[in-house]
Amino acid sequence: MNSRENAIKAIGFDGPERVPFNFNEFESPGLGFVDTDFDYLALPFSDPETGWDPMLNRSGLDEWGCYWTVDPSGRAMGLVTGCPLSDWEDLEAYDFPD
Repeated sequence: MNSRENAIKAIGFDGPERVPFNFNEFESPGLGFVDTDFDYLALPFSDPETGWDPMLNRSGLDEWGCYWTVDPSGRAMGLVTGCPLSDWEDLEAYDFPD
């Protein structure tokens, strides 16, 4: 299985062979990490002044309204610990980002 097929399996929760990983050489300033095979942003946007920023060890909200708690050791980009869609009934009122 190549990396693309593995990533597609991971996105679909379909038992990938390994955890997909983004390399820093694909970093795009202000946009997060870009996977050139898929042309999608692996890291969601956040408010640069107050939002989630793993490079600054700052927990906060991303553009989707998910709250990221950053590991204070700096070893990881964080973990989503809050979600605006905790119930299907919230979907109708959810304001999707551009």
